[in-house]
Amino acid sequence: MHVVRSARSLALALIVALGGACDSGDPAEQPPLDMAPAPDMSLALDMSPDMPPAPDAGPDMAPAPDMSPDMAPDPPPARFEQLDRCLEDVIAGSPASGAAVVVVERGALAHAAGLGHRNDPDATPVEPSTLFRFASILKGMTALALFTEVEAGNLDVQTPVAELLPALAEHADPRWQTLTVHHLLTHQGGFADYGGVQAPGEPDSVLGEVVESAAFAEAAYFMVDPGTFYNYANPNYMLAGRVLEVLTGQSYREAMQARVFAPLGMQRAMFRPVDVIADGDYARGSSVDPESGSAVPVPADAYDSVWGRPAGMGWASALDLARYVQFVIDGGHLGDDLDPEPWLPPVGPETWQAWRAEQIEAESHLIRYGAAHGLIIGQGFYIERQYHPITTVGHDGNLQGYTSVMLTAPELDLGALVLINSDFLNGPLHGCLNTLLTTSEAAPGPAEPPVRWPDPQTLGDYVGTFDGGPWLGTIIISLDEAAGLVLDLPDAAAEGIPFETTVLPFARDVFVVDIYDYQRFVTGIRLAPDEPVHYLRSRYFVGHRVDEAPQQKRRRALDVEPLRRPRLLSEPLPPAADPRR
Repeated sequence: MHVVRSARSLALALIVALGGACDSGDPAEQPPLDMAPAPDMSLALDMSPDMPPAPDAGPDMAPAPDMSPDMAPDPPPARFEQLDRCLEDVIAGSPASGAAVVVVERGALAHAAGLGHRNDPDATPVEPSTLFRFASILKGMTALALFTEVEAGNLDVQTPVAELLPALAEHADPRWQTLTVHHLLTHQGGFADYGGVQAPGEPDSVLGEVVESAAFAEAAYFMVDPGTFYNYANPNYMLAGRVLEVLTGQSYREAMQARVFAPLGMQRAMFRPVDVIADGDYARGSSVDPESGSAVPVPADAYDSVWGRPAGMGWASALDLARYVQFVIDGGHLGDDLDPEPWLPPVGPETWQAWRAEQIEAESHLIRYGAAHGLIIGQGFYIERQYHPITTVGHDGNLQGYTSVMLTAPELDLGALVLINSDFLNGPLHGCLNTLLTTSEAAPGPAEPPVRWPDPQTLGDYVGTFDGGPWLGTIIISLDEAAGLVLDLPDAAAEGIPFETTVLPFARDVFVVDIYDYQRFVTGIRLAPDEPVHYLRSRYFVGHRVDEAPQQKRRRALDVEPLRRPRLLSEPLPPAADPRR
């Protein structure tokens, strides 16, 4: 049975589960996850970036296992040993039991390793061939499949989605008729984030039945007009998957196999848990019971979502995904070390360039991030307070029991991917991969960081009243000479939703607030550079200013330490209560 909740019940359910910061699809938000393994639970499908990197790897980890049945492998380079040790530390410090990692460099598979075990009764070792859920890394592939239609002349991404899915034009909100395919692929749809899962076994037709329904339109309602700004939300890609079905005349699952997996040589990429179980070489997930705090297994068939597939419900091995990593780097294919026959890219160079090109700034962190089509482009990163000016292209994933991180540095001709069988580990995994990128001979050294610090002089730009929609209701921001910005949520308080009044500056126009005992990022969006803030943007709510903008928006710097010292990515936010309840 598939489930689409009403807007009000959805609001109450998901505001309980709002996530904190992490590094993946949305540079500022980590999505919520309902951690219960039962069918029909509410679950957001993705992942987002910007968790603080983990410390450098420790000294005492074993090297990667022998991958060749015929000959002893050469010792891995020291930097790959360091990567494996770092990942072993992540496993040891989390509910995860195992991980798989691949590194692609200069057009070849430079490193592949399995670490730990598959969380099965026999503690079977993980291999690079072991299947994991790879979650929202799939978004870029969904976009790529649609770009095969662009290359064939069958799709213009500026086409209104309602022209391709006429049922959407029947919805009451007229904005469904202004929504374009480009909005979907660049997270500019303006939707409230929404997702869900069911028990496995639903037919492929469920994707169209759900995302074209009036109930889905009510749940994934417009928080802002399409095209207003970037705001990561899974419904964008659920709808994009349905567009792919209509254009190809195939189910999403069949179209992805024909348009992406087969051309990339991903022979063991799949969607249905029954196929994963039949394959046999897969890692069972591990999560944390919110009541007991103990680790609990997440079987391969614990959940599925046909209508959530295009946003991130796939399975693949690290070896399969190495081909995609190389395609992201330069639009080409790996050498013949993985396949007896060469494989061809799904699209040509011009279409590849259009697919991977930045479309809009994400406006959400200390580092500048931009969004391509299902990919995030970062302008450097911090490791232990040092800024490294390495441009990255990648995406993360997070689902119950699994985390995935893909990070490439095209200018270094280097990329890596990690799959691990526990959730909310994006930040530590990014720490391991960021360190790897700095070990490239072509990597630049640390540099002066870009100036994106909080500006106490502009705090008055936020003062006022905002409409936070059905999740939060009225949002009131005031400025206290001693405490800085102060948050009040009178409607949420009336519903018994706890929140902290402190608004902590994090980066330029980016703040951390605590709602329901969990920290989340909020970005101030201006209609013009020198105007007061008009929107308070977050993944799960958007506040629209409803009062007259303040006349005296510039204020003197307040002598408050939290306002003067920005947090860096190497400084994690304080631990928060688990939102998965």
